[in-house]
Amino acid sequence: MELAVDEFILDWHTSSNDAERECAESIIRLVKRKCHRMVFDRDHLDRFRQKLNRIKRERGGDTYITLVLAKRLQVILSDSKKARVSSGRSVPELEMIKDPSDRAIVRSALSISDSAKLLVTTDSDLLGKYGSLFKYGIEVITPEQAENRIDPR
Repeated sequence: MELAVDEFILDWHTSSNDAERECAESIIRLVKRKCHRMVFDRDHLDRFRQKLNRIKRERGGDTYITLVLAKRLQVILSDSKKARVSSGRSVPELEMIKDPSDRAIVRSALSISDSAKLLVTTDSDLLGKYGSLFKYGIEVITPEQAENRIDPR
C-alpha cells in the first residue's frame, strides 16, 4: 500500500502528547516493517526533508530525535522500496488549495499507483477537501484512520 503522509508525522513524533507520538511512531514503524511505501512529489519531499533537518538542528541534543525519528525516517527516505519520488500530477482542484505545502501533498497523493490513494493528514483544510479529491481516488484520512487501515488488528 502506498500513502502520502503530511509533515504532521514529524510534529506528532516530537509531541508531548503520548497518543499523538504513539500514532506517528506506529505509522512510521508499519511503513518500515511491512510492505508499505510513502510517496512524495519532489516539492513535498524537499519540504519534508527541510522540516526533518530543522527539527534535528533545533533538538539535536535530544537523543530520541536523533536516534529514533531521524534515523528511521532517513532509512525510509533512502530506500526505494519504502519511499517513491514522483513528478506529481496536476488537477483543477489544486488551484483551490492555497497552501503550497498542501498542494505538494495532494500532488503526491495523485501519483499513488494503488486504486486507494491515501493522504494522511491532520490539516483541517485538507480534511475538508475530502469530497473534491475523492473523485480522483484520494481518501483524505486522519493518522488514527491510517493506522487502522494499514494495520487492521
